[in-house]
Formats: sequence, structure tokens, C-alpha cells
Amino acid sequence: MALAALLLVACGSSAAPVQTSVSSRGLPLADATFHRGTSTLLHLTVEVAATQAAQEKGLMGIRHLAADQGMAFTFATAGDVAFWMKDTLIPLDIAFVDAAGRVVDVQRMVPCTADPCTIYHAAGPFTVAVETGAGVLTGAGVHAGDTMRLTRRGRTG
Repeated sequence: MALAALLLVACGSSAAPVQTSVSSRGLPLADATFHRGTSTLLHLTVEVAATQAAQEKGLMGIRHLAADQGMAFTFATAGDVAFWMKDTLIPLDIAFVDAAGRVVDVQRMVPCTADPCTIYHAAGPFTVAVETGAGVLTGAGVHAGDTMRLTRRGRTG
């Protein structure tokens, strides 16, 4: 009986951790992985801001982001949506990614507490923008021409 209990405990501890599919703020979670060729440059867990309300709020009020966290803004069609840092408390890196998954631009954005705030535009059309803490993307060496794959959690097919 004790052996059976020990085996159950041992089996239970080797199970893979369950990945949460929604953040504490109620946003869907995804995995964003940046590559150069066959090499992985950076892996992040990101909140997905797919609605206008989530995109307008973005990372406002966030005081800290771990080096493996961020936010992905997703858009149905490629375009040139402007980003700004109004009421964002921490400096951020942003990568703009086109529909083919290619990084078109990487920039550093600084907090802004009063108008007029700097407006940030990508170097080309994009469908996804990934924000991280300042220095995360640039520190990993992510730049235009690299690729990014966004995999939403909790989805099948």
C-alpha cells in the first residue's frame, strides 16, 4: 500500500505543468517566440490585446514586466497603427511583425505622462506588435528580418 502511494506521488510530480490560457487581467495568453534562421532568440509569455479596449489600455499602469513577459497587439489586417506611451509607467521595447511573421521594425519607447506624447510608427505594415520591458528585445538581438511565431494557448486546430 505504501509503495502504491509512493508511486502515485512520484507520477504526479513528473506531470507537465498546466499552462494557463488567461492572464490575471482576463486577457488571453500566448507564446511569442522570436527566431533568426533555426536559432531561437527569445521566448515570451504574452497577453493578447485583440480588442480595441484591450489595445487602448495596453500596458498602462503596469509597474514591472518580467524578462519573459509582454503583450501582443493583434490586428486583422496589415496597417500602420500608431503606438504611444501615455500613462505607461515603464520604458518598453516594441517589435512590429508582418502577416508572414517577419519582424519589420524594433524600437524603444519611453513613458509619457503629459501631452504631447511621442507617436511610434513601424517602418512598414504589420499585423502584430509585441511589447516587452525595455532592453528585452534588443538584448536578445531581435531586429528587422528575424521571424516571430505567436501561438495562442488553449486553442486547438
